[in-house]
Amino acid sequence: VSSLQAQITAQRAAIVSAAASATATAATLNAADAPAMAVAIAATVEAARTTMTDPADQVRVLLQLATFPYFDRNIGPGIGGDIATVRDSMSAACRRMALISLARASSIYQPVSYQDAQTVLDLITAALDVEITAAGDAGEDPTYTTFRNLRIAVVTDLTTRGATLPQVVTARFAAPLPSLVIGQMLYRDATRADEITAESGAPHPAFSPMSIQVLATAGIVLSGVGGFGIQPSVAFTDNSGNTFTDELGDILIGV
Repeated sequence: VSSLQAQITAQRAAIVSAAASATATAATLNAADAPAMAVAIAATVEAARTTMTDPADQVRVLLQLATFPYFDRNIGPGIGGDIATVRDSMSAACRRMALISLARASSIYQPVSYQDAQTVLDLITAALDVEITAAGDAGEDPTYTTFRNLRIAVVTDLTTRGATLPQVVTARFAAPLPSLVIGQMLYRDATRADEITAESGAPHPAFSPMSIQVLATAGIVLSGVGGFGIQPSVAFTDNSGNTFTDELGDILIGV
């Protein structure tokens, strides 16, 4: 516990220090300070990312920061327009630094299925595409090239890793079943009950929904022999939308 507290204290201090540096740089900001401002923002975002031990949390939080919309409507000539330009530029810098940290988070994120990897990939590339388009429209060629290359790296990484993962299929049962039973039925492994409960969103492990998402791993069982008590039918829908059914036995309901 003490080591964990020390780690949290050090991480919090790192965020405070990075934020203070960014604030000090912003207080005297001029055109020559733009590179230093970008470095200070990047350090602050990275300090925040490293405080989150779960890569899934990093992806979730950084996606929100990278897609945060801001536009100062005080456009036009004069000091008001100049201030608006600075604010919009600062907002863009924050989003772009968040995207860089988001790419780092995605590289250590461990998707559980092909669909999970594809979902994260779609979210990140959508955020990158917005900034790539904005940089291109503004004639910011170095930024455009940098984020295009970053997009390619993210797509290559998540596509490669996702291709080796099992797909998610939809299993539909004729009656609600405990996750322990479903684990034994589908995988011959009741220890996967917690995984099934989490994936199905069941309010209680004893009452899984009649339609759930499960991983189509190599050990999945599509048929059973014999049976006792209730023998519900189950229908599977694969990633291509094809549906097939089977009868599963060994369901010890009401015993």
